[in-house]
Amino acid sequence: MRKAKGRFLFRLMAWASLLSCGCASFEPATRHQEMLGPRHPTVSETRDGLQISLEEFISSEKSRRMFDADLASQGVLAILLKAENKSHSAIKIEDKETRAFLENLPLLFLPSVDAANQAATRDYTTRAAGWTLATGPLALIFWPVTVSLSGMHTGGVNRQIEQHFQSLSFGKAIVQPGQSAVGFLYFKLAENFKGNETIVVEVLTFEIDSGRQIIFKLPISKAISRAEN
Repeated sequence: MRKAKGRFLFRLMAWASLLSCGCASFEPATRHQEMLGPRHPTVSETRDGLQISLEEFISSEKSRRMFDADLASQGVLAILLKAENKSHSAIKIEDKETRAFLENLPLLFLPSVDAANQAATRDYTTRAAGWTLATGPLALIFWPVTVSLSGMHTGGVNRQIEQHFQSLSFGKAIVQPGQSAVGFLYFKLAENFKGNETIVVEVLTFEIDSGRQIIFKLPISKAISRAEN
């Protein structure tokens, strides 16, 4: 009886270990430092010594490298913003002051946590649920353990995702002369987004000394279709 009970407990522990290691994971391939190195922007404009560059992450391949998910299919638009200040005045830029338009229709700005939660809810959690079902009869036998471990693991992954999105976001920056700032802008895409529409991003900048506003309107024409990736 003790041997049978021991074998049962061993199998339970082994299966629980497999569940905790095998379910949904979050492993973006691109490191944060790569954002700071030379990149190929989708569009760029220089005015009064300030250069604003945007790089789209609409394509599935690029999005998965940076976020380990196809964000556009989850309703999240991620745009990498880089500001290089070659003027003589400090420049203030804040991500929530930017705007994006899809075929002239405004898109809702998403704080990093909201963008992460939308992506996590639709994609990463689905992976965890799918893996749990794939465990077969054991998942039914040990269902309370399955739910507990899967929930704990998914919660940990979701926190990791939130931290990743937040660390990559542009936030609020004061860009001194000769310096640059880089980070992501997040917007909510419409449900009927096809991937080949024109997107225009407006970046509002302020000269600290004079308070003068400089607005950049940068079109990302014919965004890469998800179907091609």
